[in-house]
Amino acid sequence: MLPQCTVFTIAFFEVLLGLHTRSAVSGRGRTLEKQRTLLLRPPSRLLSDFEGALREYRAAEKLLPDNVEVQYWSAVSLANAGRLQEALPLFQAVFVREPVWAELIPRLLKVDLLKVDEAGLQKILSVRSK
Repeated sequence: MLPQCTVFTIAFFEVLLGLHTRSAVSGRGRTLEKQRTLLLRPPSRLLSDFEGALREYRAAEKLLPDNVEVQYWSAVSLANAGRLQEALPLFQAVFVREPVWAELIPRLLKVDLLKVDEAGLQKILSVRSK
């Protein structure tokens, strides 16, 4: 069974398009048409195709390498898919760059946007810089 991506993910990609449009103006090397091809997908695809959603995150990471939020939500999605070991290095990279993201982890659990048990929560929080 595929984990369901949240509506937030879709809204996030809509925001990314706006951010990426500005990147195109500043000359990151891709045309706006290519960006739309990479970032605008039908919502049903993101909701029903987890591997497709991960490809979207990876494409967004390449287009917006300085955007920590893309990497963060990719890690959350991996954790929700039961791929916590794969998510931990992403969480660690995010927490090193912007430690404030670690504070959001317990909040995501409370609103059911992060679906890990207590042991998973502790593993995620353990990768924070001390």
